[in-house]
Order: sequence, then C-alpha cells, then structure tokens
Amino acid sequence: MSQLGTATSMFRHPRRLGLLWALLLPCLSQCDLLWKPCGADNPSCPLQELHDAATTDAYSPSDLKMPDPNTPLGPIRKFEWRASIPIDATKLKYVGMKGTMPVFWVNGTPQKWVVYQASPLPSSAIPGGSSEGLPAAPVGVDFGKIYPVVSGSSFFVLSTVDASIKTWPGNMAVLQDAKLAGPQPVFRHPELDALAVKMQPTMTANSTVLIQWGQGATVTYEKVGAELTAMAVGDLDAADVSGTGLDAILLTGKTGLAVLHQYNAGSIPVDDLLLRDALQGAVERAMPGETSPIPAAFVRNLNGDRFMDVAYIRNGQLLVTSYKGRAATSGMFENWPAAQTLSELSGQTVKSLAAVDLTIDGLPELVVETETYVHFYLNRP
Repeated sequence: MSQLGTATSMFRHPRRLGLLWALLLPCLSQCDLLWKPCGADNPSCPLQELHDAATTDAYSPSDLKMPDPNTPLGPIRKFEWRASIPIDATKLKYVGMKGTMPVFWVNGTPQKWVVYQASPLPSSAIPGGSSEGLPAAPVGVDFGKIYPVVSGSSFFVLSTVDASIKTWPGNMAVLQDAKLAGPQPVFRHPELDALAVKMQPTMTANSTVLIQWGQGATVTYEKVGAELTAMAVGDLDAADVSGTGLDAILLTGKTGLAVLHQYNAGSIPVDDLLLRDALQGAVERAMPGETSPIPAAFVRNLNGDRFMDVAYIRNGQLLVTSYKGRAATSGMFENWPAAQTLSELSGQTVKSLAAVDLTIDGLPELVVETETYVHFYLNRP
C-alpha cells in the first residue's frame, strides 16, 4: 500500500467540497495528506490553543436530547479515506487523539511527543520538540515496553516491565494493586477522560477490565470464563434518559461479554443483560453466520440524528448500529443498511477505532489504528 496515497486518489468528493479539501490537505513526505506535522517549521500552530484542544468537540446537552425512538434514522453516512500516518513499534507509537490532535511518541534522542495538525482546525503543536502545553514525554525508558496513552485530557503510561497502569505525569497507580495484562486491548477516547485496559485476572480462565470513567472514578470488572478482546466507553443508552451515566461495552471475539453502566462515581458496574443481548442481536443480524472477531468499537452519534451509534470493525469492514431506546417498537437497535469495506485495512490488524469531528461540521470523522498505520476517514453523505 502506498504510504500516504496521491492527490488523484484523495480528491474524489463532490464539487462543493473540492476547494475546501484542496486547502485542507497539506503535504507530508511529498504526499497529499489531511495532516501536517506541527513543529518549528510550522509556525501556524498557535501554542495558546493546546489547552483547549480536548474540548473542541465535547458532548453538549443537545447531543443527548433524543428524538422519538420510533422515528427513522437520519441520513446514512459514508467514510472516505483521506490520510495514513505510518507507525513502527520500535520508532513511533500512536498515543491517541487529544481532541482533534493525533499524538505520537518518538523513540529519539530524547524520546518526545510528535503532534499532527488538521489545518486550519483549532489545534496546536510542539515546536522543536518542546513540551509546551503537554506533559513532559517519558524519556530514558525502554521504548519497546512502555506505552503512553492519552484519553480526553488525561495521559497514562502502561508498562509491561512491571505490569503497571499509571497516571502521567505523577507516575501514580491508577488503581492500587491493578496489574496490566498486556498493552492490548486498550480503549481511549478523544474527548472523555475514559480509559479501559485489560488487567491480570484473579483466575486464569477469567477476564478483568479496569475502567476509569473520568475524574478519578476507577472500577474493575471480572468476567468468568471469557477472554476480553475489545472495549468501548460512551453514553450508549442516552435515549433512555435513565441516569446510568457512561456505559462500557466489553467484547470477546464476535460476542458481547457485557454492557456495564457507570451510574455514579465509584459505584459497582452493573451488567445490563437486556441491552447486551439486544446489541448482540444487532451484530448477528448485520453479518449472519460471520465468525470473524470485532477488534474495535466506538460509541458516537455519527450522522446528526441524535441516536447514539455503535461503530465497529469486522474483517476489514465498518458496520454501524443505532440505539433507538428501550421504547422503540421495532427493537432497541437498528442497523445501518450495509457494511462499508475499508480497503486500506487489508492485511492489517485493527487495534482501535475513534470518532472525532476533525472538520468542525458536527459530523465526526473516523480514526482507525492498526499495527502499522493510523488511518483517517472523512465523514461524507
């Protein structure tokens, strides 16, 4: 696959977007790109805006005001590939999206952050390797065994050296005695300070997840006899206005393990069996007989109809199901008509999926991380 594509392949969109995207696609490594690296050679990145980047597209009350559950879904959207940033486990690691800013960690001298900007969106940068506006990057550590992640405005460091899960900076354990099972799976969110990582279970046959809902509310949940393979955190059941707070979707392969409700800070997670089974039914209806796993999922309203959507990737295809609420007469979930093939993912292992509004039009783009690239997809009609 070409590292970044060409101008010919990237400017396939309606005429009304032609001029806009011609302006939006700066150049990296002599290729047309959605992204431009921020640094000393890019003075257009204003430092003072970095602090606010994580809240660029934060959820507002209007996002959660739901329509009648029996109304049709809004217009179905498509996602068009725009750019890919290559990564390498020994040289450049993807840390996550801090708002609209993709953050990477470079194994250089010294080790440092690298941030890319979707110009002219409000964002910022790290000029000349400076740590201005971001916490200092981990330095002098074993690059192959340390995994910084950012979720919302919070940074964390996962370590396979001592199986620790710590805040960054501060290097404080997120939860006392919690031991990391491995660097994957991990879930982080562009806007919410929500982190989910797989922990070492108390019994070998079980799976345990640590969930930090944000603002220090951290819990663990252990599932008997199952292998946790993917997680997603978001307000899935906002349509019900039930005060359950955020929800965590836990997956094993192609099957839902649990849908957990937050309720309030520090409360014991509650598995909603009805919601879990309804979501599983939607997954099975979307691809009958399919046995491939779901390596990544994300909860977000993707098309502006205010129904919360679960986007997930399966066998190189993007699928979406909309949660219409418990009061919906046609069922709690309604699938989008067809899966969309993401050909750029061919031969790659998907690690994470995120949705964030990079174009500031109210409709989020998709960011897909694999073991070799971070891909960016424009939200289109």
